Amino acid sequence: MAYIKLCPECQSRSISASKEEWTCPHCGEDLSDEPVFRQIKIKKNWWNESKAENDQKVLA
Repeated sequence: MAYIKLCPECQSRSISASKEEWTCPHCGEDLSDEPVFRQIKIKKNWWNESKAENDQKVLA
């Protein structure tokens, strides 16, 4: 599961797998106390499936 928070300082979105200690990667603002904007379910081993799909496209 990944989480998205919105930075009140720079208005950018930040994505992380943790809801605990959280620093905005864009401006450095501490987002630890900000509420989670959205949760994203990530498919297990999605990177392996994406690589296999790309390999198939190259072979075609």
